[in-house]
Amino acid sequence: MKKISWIILIIIAWPGVILATETHGGHGASAWLDFAGKLVNFLILFGGLTYFLYRPVREWLQNRTLFIQKSLEEVKSGRQKAEEELQLLTRRVAELAEEITRIKKIAEEDGLRERARILALAQEEAARIQKMTGLAVEALKRGAIRELKSHAAHLATALAERRIKERLNPELHRRLIRRSLERVAKLYESPDLS
Repeated sequence: MKKISWIILIIIAWPGVILATETHGGHGASAWLDFAGKLVNFLILFGGLTYFLYRPVREWLQNRTLFIQKSLEEVKSGRQKAEEELQLLTRRVAELAEEITRIKKIAEEDGLRERARILALAQEEAARIQKMTGLAVEALKRGAIRELKSHAAHLATALAERRIKERLNPELHRRLIRRSLERVAKLYESPDLS
């Protein structure tokens, strides 16, 4: 408000100062008058612009500053959230890798136990069949052993398949069955059971 008072005072006092100056040769007063008029116009124009535009420009700049600060805070917050999510996902991936390893280990152990059990069942069945058939004719004995081994392998495979299906994924399931059948076939082909 003090600025406006000084500007008004200068505008009112300036024509008096100009008129009070002496004229030398008739041109001095008009040059000073032109200069004073231009100065007064300049002061009025820019003083008025300053008066009317100062608050809107200041508010616009303040609002723009607040908007930029808010945007920076949002970006910082978004980055922190993204980093936290990345850490969480990294932990989850590590946990999943550990879980997969644990499940594979359990599946392998279960598969080995199941294989041993199947082999034990097959051996028990073969031994029982050998005791029951005794000293029968060699051709009938071999045929019966083959039939019983095939049946035992089928039953063991079906049982293993059911149990493994409950615990394992389809790919591992196929792999274990293939291994079990190969081992039963090797048992069948071994000369010590004949």
